Amino acid sequence: MDSTDESLLDFALSLLKAKGIVFNYESKVLEISSNLNLRGSEITKLPEGLIIRGNLDLRESKIIELPKGLEVGGSLNLKYTAIEELPEGLKVGGNLYIRHSKITKMPKHLAST
Repeated sequence: MDSTDESLLDFALSLLKAKGIVFNYESKVLEISSNLNLRGSEITKLPEGLIIRGNLDLRESKIIELPKGLEVGGSLNLKYTAIEELPEGLKVGGNLYIRHSKITKMPKHLAST
């Protein structure tokens, strides 16, 4: 990467940070400090290393699976999605909305709560 590429990357990262989005390239963590509303979106997958400090709304989206290690500080809404199971290691600090979803399998740590 040359110096122009590095300065463009630094600029893009500073813009994201100003919007509450922090990407740590070395640890491959994408952290969003607020809510993320993807309701009705065409997104089918989320990246590994995703941390949402607020709510994550995926209802009525095309999402088909959640990444391992997903952390949601607030509520996670999966109503009317095609997701069939939740990954081990999923952390949800608020409510988990799965009514009208296709979820048939819950991780042990969530099923017992």
